[in-house]
Amino acid sequence: MGNPDAIEEATSRLSTALQALEDSVMRQMRQGQTIDDLQEQIRSLTVEHERLVASLEAERQRADRLQAANGEASNRLDTIINSVKSILQTG
Repeated sequence: MGNPDAIEEATSRLSTALQALEDSVMRQMRQGQTIDDLQEQIRSLTVEHERLVASLEAERQRADRLQAANGEASNRLDTIINSVKSILQTG
């Protein structure tokens, strides 16, 4: 048979190499999960971004309508004020 010390040394080196391989595989798996997690977060953030953009556009349109209504109300009030002034001056 072979030298018992050489066999022990080879077994130890094999064990160390297997542990290093296992550690490497675990790191790769964690990195893979991290990449998958990041990709899912990106997808989720993209959906949220699109929703916020649509919501912002809807609010801009609403603000434009309110501004137009405000301008119309202001013009009507000016007309009414001028009519009342005219009536008070004539009467």
